[in-house]
Amino acid sequence: MVKQLLYRIGNVKLRAMCMIAIETGASESEVFNLKWKDVNLANKTIVITGVKGHRTFHYPISDELCTLLMQIPRNGDRVFNLKNARTINDWLKNYVKKLAKETGNSDFLKVHFHTLRHFATSWHYFKTKDVVDTQRFARHCRIENTLRYVHIVKQWISENEYDAVYAEDKEKLTKYLSEGFELVTKTEWGYCLRRPKTFNYLPSFFLFFAL
Repeated sequence: MVKQLLYRIGNVKLRAMCMIAIETGASESEVFNLKWKDVNLANKTIVITGVKGHRTFHYPISDELCTLLMQIPRNGDRVFNLKNARTINDWLKNYVKKLAKETGNSDFLKVHFHTLRHFATSWHYFKTKDVVDTQRFARHCRIENTLRYVHIVKQWISENEYDAVYAEDKEKLTKYLSEGFELVTKTEWGYCLRRPKTFNYLPSFFLFFAL
């Protein structure tokens, strides 16, 4: 759903802003305040300067995001020359409404720019299973703020009962399936799998032929 929205956005600036939020968990204000000195396209990194209790942190960024940023004219210190941070969400709302109408899926109307930060932080925790690392990624000063995101992942998996893994491609998916993991859900970004911690594993070749 997030990726479907992202690639519906025709405005290069807005798509870049959304991708920054997805890859770094940056908030609306942090994206608004982003300066060119914080962007290193050669090294494919970006510095998000924290606001409202968030720390500052360096992030790697994707080739796709680098390509989008290279298309934005440098007309000042800030990357995005907007009147205020609210403009970002106003722009996004226009695409959200269009997509909801095109697909008939009213859930798109629930998406706001801050939803992308929730998605990024929750997805990072799912992939790492590390609360401290997720706190670092989200730049939270207090671990209690990070724990609010953790419950999103725990809605479908109990860490006391299951081991969970994430597969980015079909090769890793096949590998995990052969090791006894079950596919819980396929997302736009990869595959989520789990297996009971008390699972009595069958030999991998039995699992392979059972697929």
